[in-house]
Parts: sequence; C-alpha cells; structure tokens
Amino acid sequence: MIPITVTNHLADQPASGTVRLSLIDFEAETEVYSDTQGVTVPASGSQVVALWLDTTNVSEGDYLLTAVVESDGGQEEAFAEYLRVKLLAQIVGTVTLQGRPTSPHPAWITILQLSLYEPGSTTPRYAYQATTDQSGRFDASNIPPGNYDVRIKGSHTLANIKRNITLQPGLNTIDFGTLLEGDANDDNAVTILDYSILRTAYGTVRGQPGYDERADFNQDGAITILDYSLLRMNYGCAGE
Repeated sequence: MIPITVTNHLADQPASGTVRLSLIDFEAETEVYSDTQGVTVPASGSQVVALWLDTTNVSEGDYLLTAVVESDGGQEEAFAEYLRVKLLAQIVGTVTLQGRPTSPHPAWITILQLSLYEPGSTTPRYAYQATTDQSGRFDASNIPPGNYDVRIKGSHTLANIKRNITLQPGLNTIDFGTLLEGDANDDNAVTILDYSILRTAYGTVRGQPGYDERADFNQDGAITILDYSLLRMNYGCAGE
C-alpha cells in the first residue's frame, strides 16, 4: 500500500476529488498500472489515502511512480519518484512427514529450515525458515531468481536436497519428498546419540518433567514406541 497525504488549502469549504496512482514504464513512456480512490477533505484539513501498488504482472526495469489529485481546482501532483523493479522468486514446497495421521492434521505443522546453495557449494547463500500447514505445504518468498541446490530440513528429520533447480521470478513449485525422522540432536544423521535422547525421554508426555520434543518424532505430544519405531526405521541413515 502507498500512503498519500491529500491537503485541502481552502479555508472555508471541503474539497472533493480523485487520487490517481500511476506506474509508468520509464523507457516506453506507457502506464502499466493504476489505482484510483475518491477523497473528500475538510476545509484546511488533510487526509491520508492508501492506494494499492500491484507489481504482479510488471516486468523488471525502471519506472516512474506518480500520484495526482484530480479535483475541480485542477490537477495537483502529490509525488513522483523513480522505482527500479527487481522481480523475486517464491517457492511453494511440499514435504511428506513420517508417522503422521492422514493429512490434513495439526501433526503435520512443523518448522523447516530452507537453504539455497550455489550448485556444488557447501556454504548456503540464502537461508529461510518456513512453517508447514496441516498438509505439509509451505512457502518462502523474496528469493533472488537463479540456479540453486535447494535443501530442506526439519528440526528432527534428515535433510533432502533438490539439486540444480532454476528458480524463475514468481511462483516455483517443488516437491521435496519424504523427510526421514529420528535426528533428535539435529546433526543430520540418525545414530546412537539420537537413541540416547529418545531413551531418556521415553514414556513422558508434553508438560511432564523429562519430556523432550526433540524425540517426539511424530509430534503427538508423547514419547512412545511409535517414536522408537521411526528412529529404528532410519537408524544409520544420514541426510544430504
């Protein structure tokens, strides 16, 4: 939203008009987007009008953004400024989580770490935190377009990587597959260290002393044989 302050310079009567917001392609000198809103300002008063700037279908480039008040007294330019539009990418991802009830279900809601690497690099260039919905879907926005290795990891799952993915400006849909459970200490491997954490918390429920959510692999609020089964299934595995 673009807030625009409209001032009435008339001391004895209100003034009415229309505020017009325009986005103009600087090179082509053509208007690519506009929004208007009517306004009535009391005598010697001012009012803030919020207009929407939608760049969904705007290409990268240089633009002139102007706001003009059209009233009986003529046109008055509220502001004019140059903009450089850089389009960004958005990831809409899905993961499959082990040991959960059929989705949609609250047990599918979990926090994920999303990391983007230059292909072949081991140092992340960008990192984001995302939260899944009740079906394992998540999104991450404001990502510079480009070619990446894209890594996803839960706090007690092994990591999956989609390699050499080209992220285009706008929406990019990626299925990251199944995230293997059992990584209680978050070191991207399921080992005796994770079993030790599970064993210590075994038999506890959320709210009790000793409960450790790191070992609640199916996120049902209890450390039980179900969590042990998930760890046993993936024991010895390592993530990407």
